[in-house]
Order: sequence, then C-alpha cells, then structure tokens
Amino acid sequence: MSRSTCHTEPVRRALLLLVLAGCPSNNDGFGSSCEADRDCSGGDVCARNGECDPTSALRGVRATWTIGGQQATVTTCTPFPDFELDYYADAYGQDVFGYAPVPCKQGSFFIDKLPTRYTTVAIGSNSFSQAAAIDADGTVAFDLQP
Repeated sequence: MSRSTCHTEPVRRALLLLVLAGCPSNNDGFGSSCEADRDCSGGDVCARNGECDPTSALRGVRATWTIGGQQATVTTCTPFPDFELDYYADAYGQDVFGYAPVPCKQGSFFIDKLPTRYTTVAIGSNSFSQAAAIDADGTVAFDLQP
C-alpha cells in the first residue's frame, strides 16, 4: 500500500490539520480533488480524504480506544504515545487514507466527513496494528493491550 505524505501548505491547511489532529493523505482516486467545500461543484462537499462527494455519501465516524480496559491517559499510553489511524474502503485494499500522529491520550478521534464506502478503521504503531469495522452508528472501539 502506498501512502502520500503531508505537504506544507498555506495557513488554512495548517488550521485544518490542527482541527483534525493529524495528517490526511488521499490515494484513492475517487471524486475530484479538494481542500475545502468551495473547491467542489454541484452541491458536493469536500470529504476529509480530499475528494468531492455529495453529503448523502458522507458520515461522521468516531474511533475510541482504551488501554487494557482503562481510560487512555498519559500514564496508560506510555507504551505507545502516538499512533496512526487508517480508514479502509475495502478492508486493507488500495482505497485507504489516514491520520498520524494521533495522540493516544486523546482516547478518541472524530472525522466528520468520511465517505460511507470506508467501512474499516485500523489503529497502529510500529509495534502493533488492530482493525475493526465501523458500526451502523458510525463508531468503532478498540481496547489496546500494552
């Protein structure tokens, strides 16, 4: 799987990255490319993976995690302070994008405009990787083992 890297762009891009707490990359080839809703036409909006889609093809998804059954904190996250969240449209296929670094101590990560074709979330670092399906409510939960 190939992944692009973040590019340094104007202040508006930096602010978007701060809001999203990570660095998105888009290698999926779907929709036209965008950075903001105004870049899209025909009533489409800019999904977080950088493609223009109708709002009916998007949803919000929240990933949450605990560490050995305990709330994610600076202390419980010591084994892996940061990790990567990847979103897959076809369970570990080519249609993937993600955010990194995601601070473990956050305990959750919300993405507000994810294309509905993305059905799986993987959380991982250099030492582990775990994947789970996004449920009908737009949530996915992990219990990470130190």
